[in-house]
Amino acid sequence: MNSNNVKLLGALAFLIGVSSCSNDKEEEVIITNPLASISVTASYPERADGDVDFPQQNWKQENKLAALRTDKRTYDKSILTWESANKFNGEIENEIGNNARLAFFHPAEKYFANTNDTLTQTLVLNGQTGTANDIYQFDYLWGASDVKTNGAAFASDFKASALTGICKFEFTNGGSISNINQIILTGIETDLHHQATLDMKEGTLSKQTKGSIRITNAQGLNQEAYVALLPYEGNIHFTLSTADGKAYEGITSESHAIEAGSFHVCEPIQCTELALAKIGDYFYDDATWSTELNPEKNCIGIVYALENASGEIDRTITASNHGRIVALKDCKKEIIWALSEGDIENIANIEYLKDTLSQGKLPYFEGNADSFFTDKKEQQLAGISINEQTGQITNWYTTGALSDFNGETNASFINHNHSKYPAASYSALFSEGITGWHLPALGDLALIWTLQQSGIICQDNKEGFTNLDPFGYWSSTEHSEGEAWYINFYSGNVVSNSKQSHYNVRTTFRF
Repeated sequence: MNSNNVKLLGALAFLIGVSSCSNDKEEEVIITNPLASISVTASYPERADGDVDFPQQNWKQENKLAALRTDKRTYDKSILTWESANKFNGEIENEIGNNARLAFFHPAEKYFANTNDTLTQTLVLNGQTGTANDIYQFDYLWGASDVKTNGAAFASDFKASALTGICKFEFTNGGSISNINQIILTGIETDLHHQATLDMKEGTLSKQTKGSIRITNAQGLNQEAYVALLPYEGNIHFTLSTADGKAYEGITSESHAIEAGSFHVCEPIQCTELALAKIGDYFYDDATWSTELNPEKNCIGIVYALENASGEIDRTITASNHGRIVALKDCKKEIIWALSEGDIENIANIEYLKDTLSQGKLPYFEGNADSFFTDKKEQQLAGISINEQTGQITNWYTTGALSDFNGETNASFINHNHSKYPAASYSALFSEGITGWHLPALGDLALIWTLQQSGIICQDNKEGFTNLDPFGYWSSTEHSEGEAWYINFYSGNVVSNSKQSHYNVRTTFRF
């Protein structure tokens, strides 16, 4: 008998033996619950200013804590819900062991593990509403403690430390200013920081990013606003917009030292009314604007469109307190849109300019689009022309890729990953003291083309402005999983191409 047969018989004998044993008595399988209960006592920070109490003096039902182990890198977090007073309850992995260390973060819904380092958290201050009821969402708190065994459960207790200071601002213009739907805060001489990185293990902040802070409230604020700020010392400039179409600016009358965990009730801020913005106005790093260049301010862009009260571009109005600006220069030359193919789930795919039109030519100011592609009538943007006085396109398409003006929304899904979506990320990183820059949608980019071609926004007429190169420029409008739309600023041709193609980026901003 050869060796292979011997091995085969041996294997069969083993299997028979195993089978007979299992038939005699089934092995007992014990399944344990991977989670165990945890009870946490969290002391709320004490904050008050004189006789005026901070709007939240203790935990409320809507408060939640995120708990994360600090002895290993993990995406797993536990969400602890408020029970009463300083008590929070939840579940945690049961193999955590006694005396393991946990870090706690508030608010839990704002905690997102970093893809490269799960023990860091980004603190973002843009997106505040300015109300006392909502300020807790930006009242970033941190704490850490060891875990102790409590029978079959775990327990922990810690004192929460505030990472931001909270300020209450009051605005006046000889009387109260009501229905404030937007406030942009900028630092004077000293920069505000709108973002920072928190070390979840140590509770320390790093990588604080300079830039403005934007408060928006669709319902409107009446006279006052509550704002969370990272530690700051100096005066603060405010640009306000109201629902009735007015704009104001104001500056704190004295310097403020805002520390983490502090609460400030600032003196009333005297504001002056601003003239409404017009297309072609200079826009500055304090979020104000003017028709004539102000040499005492730092110009960062030019107004290329105006918005109505609904936040939509309105080509029928001549002045507004809301609009859009284009940067004075490119933020990146010859960069790809995306590292690889892939559909962006939250950005609509738009495959045509109109009907089945896959490409077309924007008109020069001296003519119309009908002269381009003379041998390909189906590729003409027929009927479109430019008003030489206003730089506006007449008969603008209401469907298709050229109708996309949602650059800010588009970019919000692709500006967070520098390596994966370079064009959008470079747009977002373009600071100039103001945060909120984004890759323009195709409709916005077409507007910029027409205004440059008509000479309304060009380097010959606008000091400091650099014309867009006779080259392709990316938009944030997606064609398909493999392509995005761009405009050739030499020919005015509007077409889609591979996301790995190299084109320039000129960033935009909404105010």
